[in-house]
Amino acid sequence: MNRSKKLLDETGRLARVGGWEIDLRTGKNTWSETTYKIHEVEPDFDPNLNTAINFYAPEYIPIINHCVDKLIATGEPFDEELEFITAKNNRIWVRAIGEAYLENGKS
Repeated sequence: MNRSKKLLDETGRLARVGGWEIDLRTGKNTWSETTYKIHEVEPDFDPNLNTAINFYAPEYIPIINHCVDKLIATGEPFDEELEFITAKNNRIWVRAIGEAYLENGKS
């Protein structure tokens, strides 16, 4: 598993593609190394759903909130390009893709 994580982190770094996961049972967010870099935060930053969403530009927060809420409620995936404000106050465009993964029939 550690080797797979290293490969995914390296691939993400080269392509500048971040990955993230939310465990709905615990509320814990897990980010890839590249996701921390895209957000311009330190690796010890402890993300949660609200802090992650608040990185989006204010005018795009309702869009990402709707997408995430719908994904959680119905499992419907999303794929959006949205403006984002990093921790260092840089405005960038990101492509946010969300997909539900079920464990034992539950998201």
